[in-house]
Amino acid sequence: MVPLLQFLEKYQIWVYLVLGGLGLIYLRRVLGGFQEYRSAQFGLERESAQRKLTGAVSMMVLVGFFLLAQFLLVSFVSPEIVSRQPLATPTLDVLATPTPTIAVAAIQDTEVVSLLPTIIPTLEQGCSPGQVEWTSPSSGDQLRGIVELKVVASIPNLGFYKFEYSTPGSNTWYTIAGGNRPQTVDSQETSQWNTSALLPGDYLLRLVVYDNQNTAYPACVIPIQILTPE
Repeated sequence: MVPLLQFLEKYQIWVYLVLGGLGLIYLRRVLGGFQEYRSAQFGLERESAQRKLTGAVSMMVLVGFFLLAQFLLVSFVSPEIVSRQPLATPTLDVLATPTPTIAVAAIQDTEVVSLLPTIIPTLEQGCSPGQVEWTSPSSGDQLRGIVELKVVASIPNLGFYKFEYSTPGSNTWYTIAGGNRPQTVDSQETSQWNTSALLPGDYLLRLVVYDNQNTAYPACVIPIQILTPE
C-alpha cells in the first residue's frame, strides 16, 4: 500500500494529466453521442446512438472516480498511512571497523564536558513568517521524549500540510503527522511526536504546505537535536 501511495504522490501531476485528458476525450464523445441521439430518426439508429452515449457516460464517471480517488489518497490517506510506518532502525555490523560519529568528550578536572555534538542554529530554509513557519520547536532546540509540534500554515487556498523529519545529509524524509485546516499564530493545533525511539543526535524538521491545486510551497526546514530519553 505504501509503495502505491508513494508512486501516486511522486507522479501525481502526470496522473492528473492522463486522467484529465481521458476525461476530455469522453466528454467529447458524450456530447457527440447526445447530438447523434437527438438527430436519430429510426429505432435502430437511436438504439446505436444510445449505446454509444451510455458507454461514454460510464467512462466519464469512471475517470471522475479515479480523479477523486487520486486526490483523496494523495491529500489525506498518504500523510496518515506514512506517518504510522515504523521508524527506520539502523543495523549494527559487528564486523565493521568502528568509526567515531560524535565529538570526543573533553575531560577537564575529571569532569566530562559533553558527549553530544552541539547544533549551531542556522537560518531556517523556506520559512515565511505568518504563512509557513515553525513556532514550536524552534531552530536549534534540544528535544527528548514526547514533543509538541506547532506551526503556522496560513496560505491562500490551503490544501494540506505535513510534518517530516530526517537526518542532515539524507534525502529520505519520514512523515510525522499532517492536517488540512489553516494554522495561524493565534490559532494553532498541537501535534505530538514521540522521539524516544530515535537515536540521539542531529535531525532536521520540515514543514511542507500544499495549496488546493496540490502545489507545494518551499519547505520550512529547521535543525534540532534529539537527546537521550530520561
